[in-house]
Amino acid sequence: MKEIMQTYGAMIVAVVVGIALLSGFGALKNKMGVAFATQDILSENSANNSYDSVKNIPVPGIELKEKMRRNAVSYSVYDLLEVTAHEDNLDKLEVYALYDSDRNDCTHSVSADGRSLSFPDYGVYDMHVRITCKNGTRDHVRISVPINRKAAGI
Repeated sequence: MKEIMQTYGAMIVAVVVGIALLSGFGALKNKMGVAFATQDILSENSANNSYDSVKNIPVPGIELKEKMRRNAVSYSVYDLLEVTAHEDNLDKLEVYALYDSDRNDCTHSVSADGRSLSFPDYGVYDMHVRITCKNGTRDHVRISVPINRKAAGI
């Protein structure tokens, strides 16, 4: 027996130590696996749930109702613009900036709530409109509005 232990003893000890180490790592892996178990995070996460409520919501399309308007007349945004698509998602339209053809700021001609405006002179104006959907999402569009001179006596 002494000869067997001298010849194979180191190998037997190495095998026993290896088995002990592997079983120890296996137990540790089980405990780590429970601690970091895959969970259904997306269904529980409120931020992702709120994202799901707004994704793939079509934004209403808008365009000018008539191609030519007159200056020195006050207009409602809803008189100027027509909703062309997904009207059921529209909450409100508001003009937040107005520029003339020389890129001069004419936002002073827009009411404080952005729902009405007048064009100070004739020319082509760039009207920046904010579209707010019923779910709270916002988009904006720039629309060019051609303005004709106001006819005398009107």
